Amino acid sequence: MAYTFYDYSALSHIAYFSLEVDTATGGYTTLRGWDTTGVISYAHARGVKVTLTVTNFGSARNTELLTDTVKQWNLINTVISQLQSRNGDGVNFDFESVPATQKANMVSFCRRAVKGIKAVLPEAEISLATPAVNWSDGWDLGTLAGICDYIIMMGYNYYWSGSSTAGPVAPVSGETYNIVKSINEDYLADGVPPGKLLLGVPWYGYDWPVTSNIRKAATTGTGTSRIYNTAL
Repeated sequence: MAYTFYDYSALSHIAYFSLEVDTATGGYTTLRGWDTTGVISYAHARGVKVTLTVTNFGSARNTELLTDTVKQWNLINTVISQLQSRNGDGVNFDFESVPATQKANMVSFCRRAVKGIKAVLPEAEISLATPAVNWSDGWDLGTLAGICDYIIMMGYNYYWSGSSTAGPVAPVSGETYNIVKSINEDYLADGVPPGKLLLGVPWYGYDWPVTSNIRKAATTGTGTSRIYNTAL
């Protein structure tokens, strides 16, 4: 049980990954063990909260969900049921590749989710995982931050497995796009209160096949992610 080796003195929350959305119904295709895991009670005994991450990846899948309020309410009620059944402390919605056409619908969904969940579980923490760069303009970040308890900027994948050159996954500065620029220009400038913004940092990097050992060499294939202890 990996969770028995965590340093709980360094943690405030664990986000359990994940309930994967069934976009045909608004239910789920898998809970990935949320219904049976021992981490929730183990963490609670050590003063750490556990939230359920809800994932929906891809432009088409997000459009399918965000254009159907019946599916959205089914998802919201499913989340409520799962939090109640396992004594979860909240939910983190991780919807990735939300297209610009769904920008307003994403806001509407978040309003429904907060209203619905907190009506039953008023202490539940409701958060969003949001992209480092608002590439698609699918995110009204300032408005969303006002609706949710907090948002977590996923401050990584600036260079990704399919990048044409090797580069830093999470550059603090020095690149065309970097973490400082994202915080200032994508988040704070869009009206996100600093007190509601959390920064997600990576414990991985990519190992690319490259043409040479010079910095930012051209890649010759897909990168493989390496977690921190493997890199060491």
